[in-house]
Amino acid sequence: MRLLLVLPLALLFLAGCAKSDRDLLNGKWAIQEISANGEKLFATDKGEQAKIVDKLINKQMAQLPAEMQAQATMMREMMLRQMESMGKMTLEFKADGSYVASTAKMDGMQDTKGKLTFDEKKKELTLKSPQETQNLKYEFKEDQLILKITQNGETAQMIFKRA
Repeated sequence: MRLLLVLPLALLFLAGCAKSDRDLLNGKWAIQEISANGEKLFATDKGEQAKIVDKLINKQMAQLPAEMQAQATMMREMMLRQMESMGKMTLEFKADGSYVASTAKMDGMQDTKGKLTFDEKKKELTLKSPQETQNLKYEFKEDQLILKITQNGETAQMIFKRA
């Protein structure tokens, strides 16, 4: 009988401890996948990377003259190295409303710092840096953060996993 009295109180306590989206967002996130208009452009999984690169090379080779088509192996290796660099991309959201985006550049990683604004009701966040402002839709799915952007009829999606 005592258990019947304690159980509802415990459930109320747990419900009160549920984290807000803003709290869930805080921390460091590592890129897992990028897609545009439903087509996967990047994945951290090596098997997926090979499929993506093969598909891109096949598209590009059809458009190149025959003498350039012999460069497919070199292009494949270069694309795989680029994907390896992209796989180091991270986003870090801080409790003070700032963020740091680390992206791969030709000469190493580059950090972009900015401010975050957040609308939990609309499931939107805005990342504002000195260079640009990005308005994104977000959702949490298991241990993933999914960011979506739509511009000029194009839709891109990035999936991050807590680092």
